[in-house]
Amino acid sequence: LGDCEVTNGGCGSLASTLLASRSLRELDLSNNGLGDAGIQQLLDSVRQPACALEQLVLYDIYWSQEMEDQLAALKEEKPSLRVIC
Repeated sequence: LGDCEVTNGGCGSLASTLLASRSLRELDLSNNGLGDAGIQQLLDSVRQPACALEQLVLYDIYWSQEMEDQLAALKEEKPSLRVIC
């Protein structure tokens, strides 16, 4: 979904999909209009045991220092997940 004009509004559906789909292993959201609110929704789902995601790509997305800290924490919480920023 890189460069597909995904915004915070679409992240709720994506977050739900992350929990519902056991086959979704990689999600590329590079170069989209996501902000902290949308990324937070995604991270909340990624942290759940039901999420099978192995790689999350977030190139060319801008967020706050708080979100940067949450991404760093997620990398430690879930070492099997590759987060590419």
